[in-house]
Amino acid sequence: HLQKWVTLFSGYILWLMMVYLTDVWELEIVHAAAIINIWTGLIKVLPILFAYLADAFLGNSFVTLFSSFSSMIVRMAALSACYAPFAQEQAEETASTGRSTGWWRTHLVALAALLIAAFVKPWATLFGICAILALLSFLLCLILRVISGFNSPVPRQQGSPLTTIFRVLFAASSKSFYPRPQDMGELYDEPDPLQEELLPHTKGLRCLDKAAIIKSERTLEPQVRKRWSLCKVSEVEETKIFTRTIPVWTTFIVCGLVSSLGATYFLEQAKTLDPRVGKAKTPLILFFWFYDHSRKSFTTGFIPIFLKNRRYYPRIGIVAAMMYATLSCIAAAKVETRRLGVVKNHGLIDDPNERVPMTIFWLLPQFVLLGCLDGIHRLSVYGFSLDQAPKSMTKYLNLFARAFFGLGVMGSVVVVYIVGRISERRTGTNWFQATLNTSRLDNYYWVLASSAAINLVTFILVGCFYHYRKPRDSQLTKVLLPTGFMDDDHI
Repeated sequence: HLQKWVTLFSGYILWLMMVYLTDVWELEIVHAAAIINIWTGLIKVLPILFAYLADAFLGNSFVTLFSSFSSMIVRMAALSACYAPFAQEQAEETASTGRSTGWWRTHLVALAALLIAAFVKPWATLFGICAILALLSFLLCLILRVISGFNSPVPRQQGSPLTTIFRVLFAASSKSFYPRPQDMGELYDEPDPLQEELLPHTKGLRCLDKAAIIKSERTLEPQVRKRWSLCKVSEVEETKIFTRTIPVWTTFIVCGLVSSLGATYFLEQAKTLDPRVGKAKTPLILFFWFYDHSRKSFTTGFIPIFLKNRRYYPRIGIVAAMMYATLSCIAAAKVETRRLGVVKNHGLIDDPNERVPMTIFWLLPQFVLLGCLDGIHRLSVYGFSLDQAPKSMTKYLNLFARAFFGLGVMGSVVVVYIVGRISERRTGTNWFQATLNTSRLDNYYWVLASSAAINLVTFILVGCFYHYRKPRDSQLTKVLLPTGFMDDDHI
């Protein structure tokens, strides 16, 4: 839990990296945003790698310990991949000793980060605090591991589900010229004590069924020993579920595009506006608190509905998240149009360092809506993965969904470049200039709003053709829903 709190604290501080890159390094807005979004996207993509290493070779305990010693990119990615499984492995031990983290401690950490980021100005001090906390977290985790041992298994006994998918794809391709049997009962399938859930055969994606074909010219026993040549029906069905979900995941890319605005262009907008409230000044970090609070509040409010109506809620929740994405872009576009109007009226176009006489709280709706997008999307995607994946693959379907979301965050770099070139070709002026006052971010926000609306329709169409499984028992859902699972994703 200490690692989770250190990550939460660091998340508050590092949310201001856009300000650091533009003010201290004096980078252009587009270049600074590209660095932030590539870094943030990697945090969401890399957990797949660390989850595979944990399941196949190292175990959750070792990867979680490694995350406390690694760099910030690897740390957040590794912790995101393995903290929840590792916490579940230690849940019985924690319950037996009567220890409880308490939600109030997380709020205290957030409050401390908020105050420090607001009143500590030297960047070296802020980054130094994060580094010291990370080092202390590693040392404490190392000491606790030596003392208590954390009796967790090293890798999963059945290995990583990703290996199963690779085996099925390889076996099916190697038998591409073999005819499928008329009777599906002839496909290889034997019960395995390590198999967490047996899956019945389905009719779709029949090309993958060839991975379970028993070659008639050879005896069964030698084929069974060659695990990359013969797979079970349940393993084939796991691969089918994974393959069917890919079109759904692709619709999350646009959500990532919109989410990338929060720590980059939204923050840059806030820098130019008037922060005064009476004699006091509003710190920029307060808007991250608004974003984070709305993200967690909306998620917490939807959890009871999620548990009662789990058959339809994940799909409805994803639709709602995509609607919030559209609304956030619309709100941002309208506010930016108003801001540019004030800039023009006061002759501030060529004076980017002068504060625009417009209160910073005009930005509050777009930050809150963005928090709703990220919060509801995260919970809904988890619910979708929980119900549609077999138990062994739930974690990976969730991680792949977040990875596609991360691809959207990183893809924003390419989208900004393409939109800038198209705007320059059509209007003669690139929408992305060296300063915010000479740029046309409002037009870019309208492009994203239109893309988000189209993406919403696309998801509905993809959802209509998706082959849904029967939801799991609600009691099982309560067990598998990690306590505070929103807390391992703060960037």
